[in-house]
Amino acid sequence: MTDPDYDHFHALLRIAIRERGLSLESIQRRLSLQGLNVGRSTLSYWQNGRRRPTTGASMAVVRALEGILRVPPESLSQALASTPPKDRAPVLQMSARGMELDQMIQAAGCDGALTSLETTAFVDLVSVGIDGDITRTMSLHTVRALAEMERYPAIFGGETGGSASKIRHEALSGCRIGRVVRDEQSNVCVSELVLDRKLARGETHLMQFLAHDENHIPVNTIFKLVVTPPALLALEVSFHADKLPVSIEEFEKTTEDGPDTFVRVRTLGVDSRVALIRERARRGLVGFRWTYASSLSTT
Repeated sequence: MTDPDYDHFHALLRIAIRERGLSLESIQRRLSLQGLNVGRSTLSYWQNGRRRPTTGASMAVVRALEGILRVPPESLSQALASTPPKDRAPVLQMSARGMELDQMIQAAGCDGALTSLETTAFVDLVSVGIDGDITRTMSLHTVRALAEMERYPAIFGGETGGSASKIRHEALSGCRIGRVVRDEQSNVCVSELVLDRKLARGETHLMQFLAHDENHIPVNTIFKLVVTPPALLALEVSFHADKLPVSIEEFEKTTEDGPDTFVRVRTLGVDSRVALIRERARRGLVGFRWTYASSLSTT
């Protein structure tokens, strides 16, 4: 288990580097101009959670990074010194249940991929079958390269009690499937999507891919984890005509086990679908939960 303070620091650092759009080489050069010599490998270890700054010299680098990355003064320094809040990034909370998600992404050959791009649009179209299980999830992602890149990790987490061996991704356009890593304990599958061309910095790209979960476990909740908010996030859930829910709620949470921060009652459209759209969604979880008639108490 990774130390929680450590997770909090490297999560903030990764997000700051990605949003600033600087390469590690550029950051290293800017630090050098301030008389601070640090290796690119050290910066990489810090943002990936393999090491943490501990010496006086490295703390001086952290304070300089706050200026270079244009984050609030002492935000990175305080992340090292204090216990992270209970509403820390949900993806870190999820990874604690099994193999670290960062490790899975690295093993799939996508180390650094998430800090090399900006997701500009993220659309998931989820189909729920007559047995109440997810029959397929179609994803359409548009990304902008912040550095040269050609790989992207597709991540799918199945339901509790399922087997990751029964989860697979299928590429539709703009990419092909490369290496695949599964973790049975957390029931998560990470697939390397190899783009059909290498992107130069500033280029945009569209990928379409499917996630298949053959565990066939009924669900009554579907949500998306939002760590670094895209410009546009959309989630659509379609239901089988012979198994429609009698009540649906749209909700937001900071963490999976935390309280709701937003709830709204929704109704199905005439085509048995319900959808939500967020522009710059808040970090946390956003999704739907529903109830079938057979699930309601008759007493």
